[in-house]
Amino acid sequence: MSQTRIVEMPEIEILVSKLINRMLHLCQGYRQAHTRFINEELNLPTFGRLFELIRQLEVRKVEELIRFQVSRGQKISWFDVKPIENLENAKPLEIVKILLDLEKEIHQVICYQYA
Repeated sequence: MSQTRIVEMPEIEILVSKLINRMLHLCQGYRQAHTRFINEELNLPTFGRLFELIRQLEVRKVEELIRFQVSRGQKISWFDVKPIENLENAKPLEIVKILLDLEKEIHQVICYQYA
């Protein structure tokens, strides 16, 4: 029988929960970009498929991080994932810039807080 080891580190638990929620926010942005690029106004289906593939990869990362947290015996605090407001009426280049800025922010958090 294997026992799950419960790790008591609430500050790490909170930081990882925030990271997971930021990553889910980015996934929501990729989903918005996907629907925005495949609609008839922009009609750029290749970019739409690209954003859907990127979203799927990000979701896998989030699921892996969640499994890791659970295996450590840590809890995850869930926050509301709100859609990105600036993507509604943005031009294609602005959409890409907004998503890249969000991704850059997440990677900076990972590099500086978890290194």
